[in-house]
Amino acid sequence: MRLLVISDNHGSMEEFYQLMKKNIQYDTLIHLGDGGIRKWEYEKYMPQCMPFICVKGNNDYGMDFPARFCGQLGGYQVAALHGDRLQVKTTLEPLERWAKREQAVLVCYGHTHKASVCQREHALFLNPGSLSGRHSVTGQTYAIVDLTENGIQAELFQLDGRKITGQFLDGKHT
Repeated sequence: MRLLVISDNHGSMEEFYQLMKKNIQYDTLIHLGDGGIRKWEYEKYMPQCMPFICVKGNNDYGMDFPARFCGQLGGYQVAALHGDRLQVKTTLEPLERWAKREQAVLVCYGHTHKASVCQREHALFLNPGSLSGRHSVTGQTYAIVDLTENGIQAELFQLDGRKITGQFLDGKHT
């Protein structure tokens, strides 16, 4: 199973349109909040009947999204949330405790606008960064996650398709 993971486009659909035009093959889209746009607006640009998981961010005023998602995807327990209520801008410790309670092996979060992949004791923590690139040191970014019988592989990309390497994949929360 392949996941396309995005976050923090803050009302801008232009980057989402660009991403959909790339025709990336995926099975489920996960939006980690602060999209500022109603779910149906995303769905009209997605492949028909594509599963779409969206959680509410701290700037999603009036949006009827759940605060968190926890469930099985591709045979793995996956947790997703925006992260603002767990202080992810300063530490991953509250997020780690929550993920452990949920028995998640993949934890997707947003809010920081900084793309990163971090393996911790019991789970892989993924932040796709900001699709719009606003207030982001990593630019306009998204993530692709493959959930296979051989494990979980997450990759970060710039909106222009360049793969992100280096400091954002070093296993540290920065």
